[in-house]
Amino acid sequence: MIKTHMKKDLKLNQNKKETKRYYGYSNHVMAIFLAIAMVLSVMSNTTMAFAKTTSDIQSDITKIEEEKKKNQEAKDKLKNQKDQEQSELNNLQGQKKDIQGNVNSISGNISSVRSEITNLQNKIASNSNSLSTLSQEKTDAENKQAAIKKELAARMKVAYESRGSDSIVMILFSSSSFSEFLNRTEYLVQIAKHDNKLISSLEKLRASIDAKTAEISKEQTDLSANRETLSTKQTALSGLLETAKDSLDDKSGEVQKQAEVVAAINTNIEEYNNQAKQIDAQQAAAQSSLADMILSNEEANEPQQPDSGGGTSGTDPGNQTNPTPDPGNTNSRTPIPFSSAEDANRHAGISPGAYGTYAYTDEEVKMLRAIVQAESGNQGLAGQRAVASVIMNRVYSKNTGYKNIQSVIFAPGQFQPVAESMRRTWADGTVGTPYEFYYSHEDKIADTTKQAVSEVLGGQQFVYALFFMTPAAFSKQEWIWKNGRRVVDYSQLGGHVFFNVLTKNQQL
Repeated sequence: MIKTHMKKDLKLNQNKKETKRYYGYSNHVMAIFLAIAMVLSVMSNTTMAFAKTTSDIQSDITKIEEEKKKNQEAKDKLKNQKDQEQSELNNLQGQKKDIQGNVNSISGNISSVRSEITNLQNKIASNSNSLSTLSQEKTDAENKQAAIKKELAARMKVAYESRGSDSIVMILFSSSSFSEFLNRTEYLVQIAKHDNKLISSLEKLRASIDAKTAEISKEQTDLSANRETLSTKQTALSGLLETAKDSLDDKSGEVQKQAEVVAAINTNIEEYNNQAKQIDAQQAAAQSSLADMILSNEEANEPQQPDSGGGTSGTDPGNQTNPTPDPGNTNSRTPIPFSSAEDANRHAGISPGAYGTYAYTDEEVKMLRAIVQAESGNQGLAGQRAVASVIMNRVYSKNTGYKNIQSVIFAPGQFQPVAESMRRTWADGTVGTPYEFYYSHEDKIADTTKQAVSEVLGGQQFVYALFFMTPAAFSKQEWIWKNGRRVVDYSQLGGHVFFNVLTKNQQL
């Protein structure tokens, strides 16, 4: 009765916990889908309208960057929630494993008890057979002893009571000599000794049988008591096993529900990843439109340059390449080199003698080092010199509209290391974009980066390009060759392609 009430109380508590966890799971899932719905709503309202001016497109790029930031923040929040839910799942799985171990242990104990009971039953059966055999042996010995005694008594009666010529007395006294008399007497004595010895042996056999019977009977009593104890233990273990299995079933249900929560979060994270890809595509389209519009509106004498061309870090430091010129084919995608540095700078809008005249500050040195390290820190001195040159080329160019190093670095959609979508947690625990990390960790900036920045700020120009991209990105930017445009001053250094763009109406 007590055990029944305990089991009911245990089940009631488990049901309460289950109800509490159920609403907890429901709240988690509801929060997740609400978050997704909000982002989808924002995404549906963010459309790329046709921009008639470069400032409109730059504004669109800024909005897209903000959407990327929101997307990343929402995804990071989901990842944090996933970590918490995964931790809870791991905890529940650990509890389930412990309960399963308890079930296995109890099952093993029950199997062991059953084996002991079987052995006891076999021993009891064997002892019963032994007792039956001993009982029969005792009966046989008693019967044999009784028969010998009866025979001995009969002989003695004949010897002392019979008066016939064949009596023992007559046999003794009919001896012809004393020697014969003694021989006959000895013979009779031997017969009596034999009978007595046999009777004594039978009595010892009976005593031995009685001792063995008592020993086996006692063992039978002990075995029966042990069997009862083991049966009681088996019953108790069976009850514990039933309770443990119920607990295991409950915990398995909790694990299943928690696994569904984690799976739902993973699905939503993947949804955010897909949205991020869409945002990236919108950003690439906006940047392409911006570059295309600027090039399309270039003036004949002072052509503008597209505000596009921040790169991403490559992996192969070295190897500068200049393709063979093809001036006869204006629609060719073969890059054309400028004949001189003066022509390249003229096309880029950099006045003769302007290079090296920029009055930079210590703060701008930090900024330039940070962006060069973030863009090309793994591409060696040549690649770092080229990236630094592109940034300063834009500062010096009268066609780009940039006034200083900061305006170049933070121009919308230009340099990925400053984008909010690139924000992450670094190894030392700080949070920020790659640019922010290197800006605040000058000890992480390579000596070659510092050298490249120093040389370029000192007036050395290593490339004449206003743009750089990874080779993969460069090959996909159709605006570069649109309407008969050509790539000029092309070179590949490490993991970046450095170049300028010439419209079909412009001359080398």
